[in-house]
Amino acid sequence: MTTKDHASLVTAGLVPVAHAEARWIAGTSPAMTIERTGHLLAPTPASGRAQRTKDLDILNNLPEQGPVSLIAEFTARTGEADNVATLLAGLAADVRREPGNVAFDCFQRLEDEAKFVVYEIYRDKAAFAAHISADYGAVFNAKLRELIVEPNSVLTFLSPLRAN
Repeated sequence: MTTKDHASLVTAGLVPVAHAEARWIAGTSPAMTIERTGHLLAPTPASGRAQRTKDLDILNNLPEQGPVSLIAEFTARTGEADNVATLLAGLAADVRREPGNVAFDCFQRLEDEAKFVVYEIYRDKAAFAAHISADYGAVFNAKLRELIVEPNSVLTFLSPLRAN
């Protein structure tokens, strides 16, 4: 990843997490400073304007054709796993009704039930754009922030393997 890519992601309000170039915490401040190594320095919640900018930059960095696939991960605070699971089940019902949603599968890790993983696939970039602009998603994220260790979900965007 180039320095320009890092700068673009910072402007988008996405912050790299400890050397994992493909992993970003969504919803952090676009004023966030990062090191070239990708260390998270000082997370702060994003404003509404910063969130819209982040959403646009995420969309701009997605391929024009094909499905959008990602994993969202987060860790429930001590004693909050059941509340996170209930909140996530409600979101899953809403997201699965989105016309462009292909998959929205929610999991808890076997070794630690406080750790959640959500596997998401959307038909295309337009379907993902509709998903991230849904009002119920903003409500979910605001409630989730109160229940998890991380400032926001950690997103990992995926691409299919290319045949050599």
